Amino acid sequence: MSQLRTDENSLLLQSDYGIPRRKPDKRSDRQKKSAEIFILLTVLFERAAFYSLVLNLVSSLSSEGLLHWSASHSSLAVFIFSGITNISALIVAVVSDGLIRRSIIISAGFVIYIIGYAFAIVVTNPQVKMCVPNSNITNNVQNMSTFIDEPCVGWILPVLVIIAIGSGAVQSNMAVFGAEQTQTSKVKSRYFDKYLIAVNVGGIIGSLIISFIQKDMYSYFIGYLVAASMLTLSFVIFLIGRSCYYNVKPYDSVVATCIPFWFASIQLRCQSKQNRDEFTTSLDTTESINSKGFTDRMINDNKSLRRAIIVFSLLIPYFLIYNQISATFPLQGEHMHKPSDVGNIVTLMTLSDPVTLIIGLLILYFIFHKNRDISHSESTIHKKFLAGMFLAFITMIIAGTMEKYRRDYCDPEIDESSLSVYYLLIQNVCMGISEVFAMLASFEYAYFAAPQSAQSLFMSFRFVSIGIASFIGSGLISAFPNPSFNLDFSCRSKDYMEWSFYTYFYILAGIQLVFLIMFHVLNTRLHLIEINPQQIDENSSGNMNSSC
Repeated sequence: MSQLRTDENSLLLQSDYGIPRRKPDKRSDRQKKSAEIFILLTVLFERAAFYSLVLNLVSSLSSEGLLHWSASHSSLAVFIFSGITNISALIVAVVSDGLIRRSIIISAGFVIYIIGYAFAIVVTNPQVKMCVPNSNITNNVQNMSTFIDEPCVGWILPVLVIIAIGSGAVQSNMAVFGAEQTQTSKVKSRYFDKYLIAVNVGGIIGSLIISFIQKDMYSYFIGYLVAASMLTLSFVIFLIGRSCYYNVKPYDSVVATCIPFWFASIQLRCQSKQNRDEFTTSLDTTESINSKGFTDRMINDNKSLRRAIIVFSLLIPYFLIYNQISATFPLQGEHMHKPSDVGNIVTLMTLSDPVTLIIGLLILYFIFHKNRDISHSESTIHKKFLAGMFLAFITMIIAGTMEKYRRDYCDPEIDESSLSVYYLLIQNVCMGISEVFAMLASFEYAYFAAPQSAQSLFMSFRFVSIGIASFIGSGLISAFPNPSFNLDFSCRSKDYMEWSFYTYFYILAGIQLVFLIMFHVLNTRLHLIEINPQQIDENSSGNMNSSC
């Protein structure tokens, strides 16, 4: 067996080391283009259904006349939903990498997804009366003792969990499955531009349609019926394109070898320290690990896995800031001065983030990406991450400063600040520009750094990082609802002049700045961002169906 350096700077092994070579993709250009269109349309309508729930969840749960949940509990529901959605992606990723084809996993996820929306329709049906507003709710909702005491939580929470599991199965595999339909690295890289545009166009469509339908508790039924219809349409589009798809047959998963490999590595390190008089080279280490039953390909796959875990761990603070768009920013808007002639203004302000992201991606796609050189993508991805993190830091500084001024102009009698809700545009637009760099880089890294045995797994790490950030956010929201630190945007809060939410934003900004520096230093020293040669200009793929 050929030997290769196994230090952190070594190149990864090509796909012919222990993995059967893929058969050539014999689809016509028309078939490839059709597959891409089917997948992007599937993503667009699926995200429309998803964001119709997420982007309006806080406002819907906390708004007066509906369920009137407390602000902190409404945000907690969003964090729980987002957390389960993203962490469930990890389980299905392992299955799709080593056991079952991605197209089958996606289809199963859609079935669970639709079942969740079906329950949502039943729960919100005014004829069934499973979930109706509590007539005993008063304006003093902040006295609600625990999350489980909120109205209708016994129905809403299980429905959110089912939808989250189905969504996690779909989103962790759809990005990888779409990229597999193209066979050159430059086209794949451009695919993620289009993928993110489809995601955000779907989010805008879903949010606008549902926000204008769901005016009160009794119109929720119609809103979820429309969302379920979009989700069903998405599934139908995906099934129609089945004959055009390029299906890679799963071979194995790095998960099967990672724990034994890490144990073997630890044992070798301990033995090396015990024999300090003997100089051990990296080549000797490779031979020792080979002797324990690990091939070169397994060694390099596990080294890639270790790097990916570090990268996505360092991105958790960024994703925590990203989650504020749907969790805390809308709560700011609910207690700011809103024009009487514009309905759903808070939702419109939230949509400035995806609109900014779409415009930025279109600029990148048509101006900067036409002649992209994939050989320079490692440094490019690194720079994108740094730019995105820095802009997220600036976003939190802006949000904290605006929150301070919003509090200064609060009127407890009307529970509203005289500061205009249009000021939310500044922080949402800044975060949208940040996502143009960091979000796109996260997709590119998750795909191009992954070996064949961990493609869905690496993509799921991205979603798991978002999920962990959501749970951390829910912990922050739950940890401080007390007289000394009341995480509440209401102008009627007794301690609103003592310690306000702007401190929370400043803390997030400080954490992001520290992790930005750590990310740059560690990548410089350990070369965390490395493109896998298996992903560069592959002109072959696994077992496939290609009759469109």
